Amino acid sequence: MRIEDVDFNGLRALYHLLETRSVTQAARRLGTTQPNMSRSLARLREVFGDPLFVSTGRALEPTPTALALQPDVERALSALRAVFDPMVRQQREDEPLALRVATSDYGTLVVLRPWLVQQLEARPTTTLRVVQSSLEAIGALERGEVDVALVPRVELDGLEQFVFRPIVDDEYVIVTRRGHPLARGRATIERYLACGHVVVGNSVPGFSSVQRALVRLDRARDVRARVPSLLLALSLAAETDLVATLPARIVRASGLPLTTRPIPFEVEPFTLHAAFHPRMTTDPRHRRIRESLFSRPAARGRPRLSRRPSG
Repeated sequence: MRIEDVDFNGLRALYHLLETRSVTQAARRLGTTQPNMSRSLARLREVFGDPLFVSTGRALEPTPTALALQPDVERALSALRAVFDPMVRQQREDEPLALRVATSDYGTLVVLRPWLVQQLEARPTTTLRVVQSSLEAIGALERGEVDVALVPRVELDGLEQFVFRPIVDDEYVIVTRRGHPLARGRATIERYLACGHVVVGNSVPGFSSVQRALVRLDRARDVRARVPSLLLALSLAAETDLVATLPARIVRASGLPLTTRPIPFEVEPFTLHAAFHPRMTTDPRHRRIRESLFSRPAARGRPRLSRRPSG
């Protein structure tokens, strides 16, 4: 195809149709009429020999061909903007960094707290908004309502479309208050199971490695409390005789008066991933966000464990 045959307006139309999944909203964004947008869609269907979108009630559902075209369309328009407006990149570099993240209290305390401290020293206008990670956050990531999700990588429908990058390695430890009987002597599985336990139960899979290990051993904990957050579990472990089994890094980051011990049976390690939509790979703002997150001192590899108190 010659450059003279390229329909740049059609490219813009396709971009907004993919973004909005609506002829009306795409037309509004382009400042044109709905009939004009419908004609653009008809021309695009001829060019690509594909319906591109099918109507499903009020929304347009993109076909596999349209979805496959989306990254190329976004890259092409981004390149064109850079050609016609050489100040775009510099302007974006000068913009305040605003990060929207879906994560649990683990991601907030272990990753985002030191990130924000570092960013505020360099860019005082940096802003951070955290939404609680849950299965619904997957939809928020897909719709662009959050920039990144900090989550364990698990096998769930819908996750395969995202890009995952490991950001923190961790392992589970026994967590008790200072002076707890389990903190002295050898922490055998019998002594461990004889204690009352606090466990974290939430809608985000990934913190169940300990439970899976116990099932394999045909053993069970005496669960006295089931709470929705890691920080609440840590607080209960610090103030009662309940035992928690949690990733080591959040124990250290909490600053609570706690003691950690190795678990007396094999448990799968824990890795936190940063997940984002592939359409954001080349977006300059999103690239800045990723670079700022991944430029932190690496928290890869297992944390050092110590019998000394964590706080």
